[in-house]
Amino acid sequence: MNRAYSSAGIAFRLLSIDRVINATWASNGDDSAMRQALRNGTYDELNVYVQSNFQSGTSTPGIPAGSILLGLGTPAVLRSSCITGGSLEGYNTGYILTHETGHWAGLYHTFQGDTCDGDDYGDFVFDTPQQSVQGRDCPSSQDSCPDSGYTYQSPISLTPWSPQGLAGPDPINNYMDYTNEYCSTTFTPAQGLRIFNVIQLLRNGA
Repeated sequence: MNRAYSSAGIAFRLLSIDRVINATWASNGDDSAMRQALRNGTYDELNVYVQSNFQSGTSTPGIPAGSILLGLGTPAVLRSSCITGGSLEGYNTGYILTHETGHWAGLYHTFQGDTCDGDDYGDFVFDTPQQSVQGRDCPSSQDSCPDSGYTYQSPISLTPWSPQGLAGPDPINNYMDYTNEYCSTTFTPAQGLRIFNVIQLLRNGA
């Protein structure tokens, strides 16, 4: 995960591991109580909860319902079969944790809003092309908004909060799509900037 976040100038250090046996928490039965009981550290310390039996809330294995929710207290929650060395092929080398940590660090899905509308801000990152359909598995290519987006010009005059994004095919290689780990290999420079800014402005000293 440190390799994935190095472009944002961010590194993580493991502080502790706590193991708890609780059948209700393992199935995501009382998420609020679990977090209140187990949470450690301050807002700049990421808590990761690994549960053995929750039902995925999306079409991507290992990601629970509500995974796009952002906030200072937001942890990363994932299924045990999706941790590094887990049993779920295609999702067991750390990608799910990288994705969920992206939400903790202020990133939305690349397909946020599910639309090609010209006034839609999507994921609020200007160098991720607009995307209206979630990526699946590892497609060779995908372009759900072929007529949307801005043509790249140097220097870039767009601000990170401009509607749409750059023109181009869907960013299926982005960690914040729902493609599997064989496709998910990168953050964009503007995503890295957003991560850095969110952590500096909202998490450090919060």
